[in-house]
Amino acid sequence: MLRCFSLLVLLAVSAAPQAQTIPPAGSDDTFDVATWNIEWFGSSQFGPSNESLQQANVADVIAQSEVDVWALQEIASSSAFDDLLGALGPDWAGMRAPSGADQRLAFVYREDAVQVFSLEEIEEGMDSFDFAGRLPYQLHVQADTNTELYILTVHMKAGDTSSDYSRRVNASQQLKAYTDDLLAGGAGVVILGDLNDELLESISGNPFSPYANFLADDDYAFLTEPFDQPGDSDDENTYCAFYDDCEGSFASVIDHIILSQNVVPDYLDGSVGRYTALLDAFDAFGGEFVDTTSDHLPVFAQFSYSAVANEPDVAGRVFGLGAPYPNPFTDAATLSYTLDRTGPVRLELFDALGRRMSVIEDEARPAGTYRVRFNGDALPPGLYVVRLTAGDQVATRRLVRGT
Repeated sequence: MLRCFSLLVLLAVSAAPQAQTIPPAGSDDTFDVATWNIEWFGSSQFGPSNESLQQANVADVIAQSEVDVWALQEIASSSAFDDLLGALGPDWAGMRAPSGADQRLAFVYREDAVQVFSLEEIEEGMDSFDFAGRLPYQLHVQADTNTELYILTVHMKAGDTSSDYSRRVNASQQLKAYTDDLLAGGAGVVILGDLNDELLESISGNPFSPYANFLADDDYAFLTEPFDQPGDSDDENTYCAFYDDCEGSFASVIDHIILSQNVVPDYLDGSVGRYTALLDAFDAFGGEFVDTTSDHLPVFAQFSYSAVANEPDVAGRVFGLGAPYPNPFTDAATLSYTLDRTGPVRLELFDALGRRMSVIEDEARPAGTYRVRFNGDALPPGLYVVRLTAGDQVATRRLVRGT
């Protein structure tokens, strides 16, 4: 569990006492991520009946897990989510997705573990119907000094009908088209979520998984694929309906972690796992995990990223435009800039003749460091200049569009 600094300040208040001991899934010297469907978290109509107990249990798991970034699904209540952040204390921050009705996506993370550039719902190229109203939610972070990651969480359409299957297939295709574009720009991608289907074949009876497109592409790796192999014992399941021990013929592997291949070298081989230690921990405490907390077990993985250097305080920030990456670029580049004061900012692109080709950003922003993904696939090859203007301050960088 790394310790560094975040640029995005979100909700966090006083810590609550912990009720039980949870064995950690992460560690102090690794960067750890997890996905968890917290069964109707905060709903008074569905899921575990004791909302306050579910709230306390979830806070205990996250606080003691030593996992740095949690991708969450089925966050039914904004107030329950705010209370969770309050219980975790000032070291934690997070945000719940703006759409998704009462089954929204969310991220929770340690503020000293990642430098956060943005947290947003992805709409472009996505059909909300295919995603059951729960559009992909993306956390863009600096994981170490050399690594930017786009961490996405999804909660695909549930059900075993042919229509449910088709919607998962469509959503998978849309998701992959988006992440393929990220990879083309050199980004690292981590997908965490409840995919509501298996990998060898579909729960609908179709011989092909809805995620065959990811499985067949060497640019991606399913860390959770070993959990879904013929002949495996039931103790590798992640969905625990009807079984307090998450075992049995009705349980299945539907919670998954997908990596882009450029991230795989930083993955600690063999570290992926489902959080089975929770079953014994909750049993020892006198309450069954499924009855009190969730019908899904968290799934986690560890990476070997080193800590990101702390950013200075706002007063010590230096105005400037960072080096574009990649440069030269083909289709897209990531631009970074730092503001030392709050106010209007404009980011523009000019060609070698001084003609303005694009206004990339033009709005007021608080002091801080920002990342902008620029799509330049329509530009002809050649030399360009990026200009950052904030009040009377101006900074420029050269940017090359390659062939």
